[in-house]
Amino acid sequence: MKIEKKKLSIIVLLAFGIVGSYGFPYMKGTFYNIMKEALNLTDRQLGNVWSVFGIIGMISYILGGYVADRFSLKKIIIIALISSAMLHIWMSFVPTYPVVLGISALMGISAIFAFFPSSSKILSCLGDANSSGSIFGIYYALEGLGGMIVNFIGSRFYVITDNEIQTFVVIVRLYAFLNVVAAYGIYKKFSDEVVLGEEQTSISLKVLGEVLRKKQVWRIALLILSNFVLYCSLTYITPYLTEVYDMPQNQVIFWGIIRVNILALLAGIIFGKIVDYEQVAMKVIKKVMPVQSICLGMLIFNHVYLKNIIIALILLMAFAFLATGVKVISLVLVSEAEFSVTIIGTVIGVVSFVGFSPDAFLYPLAGWLQERYMSQSYIYLFL
Repeated sequence: MKIEKKKLSIIVLLAFGIVGSYGFPYMKGTFYNIMKEALNLTDRQLGNVWSVFGIIGMISYILGGYVADRFSLKKIIIIALISSAMLHIWMSFVPTYPVVLGISALMGISAIFAFFPSSSKILSCLGDANSSGSIFGIYYALEGLGGMIVNFIGSRFYVITDNEIQTFVVIVRLYAFLNVVAAYGIYKKFSDEVVLGEEQTSISLKVLGEVLRKKQVWRIALLILSNFVLYCSLTYITPYLTEVYDMPQNQVIFWGIIRVNILALLAGIIFGKIVDYEQVAMKVIKKVMPVQSICLGMLIFNHVYLKNIIIALILLMAFAFLATGVKVISLVLVSEAEFSVTIIGTVIGVVSFVGFSPDAFLYPLAGWLQERYMSQSYIYLFL
């Protein structure tokens, strides 16, 4: 379905914003080993860094959604992006572990309290029953494309320099640059009134209680939670390939770019189109998620009995494509539920509080498993 030019420009800017805002927390998907070496941290310490981001995020989702329904989305997003840019610049000076924890917490506020609910509300309001899938699909496809460009630059820089710290600095500063570009674009291009119409009003706190009582909100939240647990496990594909299959670092980065960026781009486009064709995102999700579990079961079987790296790569990429695809269309469920524009931010905050909670607890658990069970830990993680 064709999307008008003004809407498309907003989607592009928000995609730049999400790449920049979630830059450091999500660069672990491709550059896990480089982050570990550059910051001189253990697996458990890295898990704690991301857990802090996730814990702050859990608190921030509901409050951020409520704030998105009360104040100007344009102002919230610009403040979030500028804050994120400054935090990424600070991180690029390779601080000590306690400071990294503090920056990660502040990034949880800028990305999850401010940027995510507001940008998700905008995307939900841009679409209708016939176009929500395409809008979210294009958004996440562009996120994959933007991330791919940053990761390609970072990987080439690492190949040339073979220096983890310099590579880390370059990548983190690229994320800061994207934040600034997105903030300037939103300032010039976005208008609350044009996107939201006249329904944007200041809501009262009692609306949060009303949202919490809606069964449909909890169904969406639990479904997102189920998939996000699987999606979070993708972080550990990078150390899995190096520790279990002795894959060289440059090859791991290559497959990381394929998984994190190229498959995300394809998943965004393909799953968005499928949802618009089917008209119901839930129907697509119910068919896809069981296949993800089958992929993980086969991956465990291969790990224990076959140890075949080709089979492992095929299963990992298939699993990544499906998990990313479901993540892409999860928030379409909010659009399909046809909540009032005045409470969409609050609804998104509540479902995200539950749905993305694995960000808070999964990484310390995985870090503990890695340190205790070494290569055997991945069986438990995938299980």
